[in-house]
Amino acid sequence: MCRACTVARVTRRALALSMLVLAASAHASPETRHSSAPSNRVWHAVLIGATGLALAGGYAAGAVLTADQPAAQPLAITGGVLSGGMLGVTLALGLGAARDDPGSLVGYILWPVICGVVGALLGGLLTGLGAREPGTLRTVTHVVVVSLLIGETVVLEFARLAR
Repeated sequence: MCRACTVARVTRRALALSMLVLAASAHASPETRHSSAPSNRVWHAVLIGATGLALAGGYAAGAVLTADQPAAQPLAITGGVLSGGMLGVTLALGLGAARDDPGSLVGYILWPVICGVVGALLGGLLTGLGAREPGTLRTVTHVVVVSLLIGETVVLEFARLAR
């Protein structure tokens, strides 16, 4: 097994583990509004920031180590699925929070899930096509994925501050 394949596999596992941690820390309760203690708010900010930086840093390290090797395309597809899914969920949650009536609980949960799946499919497809050939397109694909991961972290942090 080549070194690039091992790096890509480790990076994918780190991305998946980070997403599990992020998902486990999220909660869906639109009706309850409570102010948390300042230390609790700091902990949430650190958790969101650390998860986003770990995702972006792990992916960037994998992109640098795989460079233009064949393992860079599966890494790009994995990053595209992850960042596209997160983007879809974030947009759906943002649009849902902007509405006065959140609707039913099924709609409140189902809409972000559907948008996340569509975003993941589109992200994986686009990054798969963009990272097919070595060179500039693959590098740009990696830059777009890292930028999305960092951008989504910033959006989540601002959303947390707005509550």
